Amino acid sequence: MTNFIPRFIVYKSDGATTQYTFEYVTETNWPREGDQKFIEHTNLRSNGSIIIPGGQSSWDLEITGCLLGTDYSNLISKKFSIQSDIVTQTKYVLKIDKTSTTVDTLKVMRLSDIKWGKTNHRTYQFYTVIFKVGCWS
Repeated sequence: MTNFIPRFIVYKSDGATTQYTFEYVTETNWPREGDQKFIEHTNLRSNGSIIIPGGQSSWDLEITGCLLGTDYSNLISKKFSIQSDIVTQTKYVLKIDKTSTTVDTLKVMRLSDIKWGKTNHRTYQFYTVIFKVGCWS
C-alpha cells in the first residue's frame, strides 16, 4: 500500500489552468472545523449585531511549507517564482486532495505578503502563504 500525500494546487480563476503547485506542505489549518452557516454584521455606533443565517463567511487558510533548492541561486529563483505565480488580489481556485480520487475546491485570493521563516541556509526556506477563502464568487 502506498502512502497518500495530498497535493495543494493553485489554478487560475477558470479552475482548469494550473498556476502553482505547493511541493512540500508541512502545516495547514485545512480542513476547517465546522463551517459557519451565518454572517454577522456589526455596527460600531450601537450595541449588538445582525446575524444572517444560511450565509458563509470568508476565512483565512494558512499553508506552511518548505522550498528546497539545489543551491542558493535555485532557492532564490523558487522564492521569486512563488511570489510571481501567486499574485496578491488575484482570483484563484485552490484544489486540495481529500483522497486519491476526490478534491476540495476553494475560491481563494492572496491578500498579504508571504511570510518567510528565519532561515540561514542556502538550500531550503520555510514560508507561510495566507489565502482568503470565499472572498469571490
